Amino acid sequence: MSADNGRIQNNLGILYCYKEEYDKAEEYFLAANRFGVNSHYNLQIVNNILNNNWDNNLSEDNQGSYKVWD
Repeated sequence: MSADNGRIQNNLGILYCYKEEYDKAEEYFLAANRFGVNSHYNLQIVNNILNNNWDNNLSEDNQGSYKVWD
C-alpha cells in the first residue's frame, strides 16, 4: 500500500508543477520519497526552479523543449 501512496504523492507533485505551485509540489515530492518512491529527479527540477538555477542546469537550446515530468 505504501508504494501506491508514494505514487499518488508523486502524481500530486506533478499536478502542482503544472499549476506552477512549486512549493506545494516540493512537499508532495518529499512525501513520495518518504513512501519509498524515487521522486528525486522531479524534486531536483522543482528545486532548480525555486532557486533560479534553471539556466545553470539546462542549455538555452533545451529549455523550451525539455519535458520535465515524463
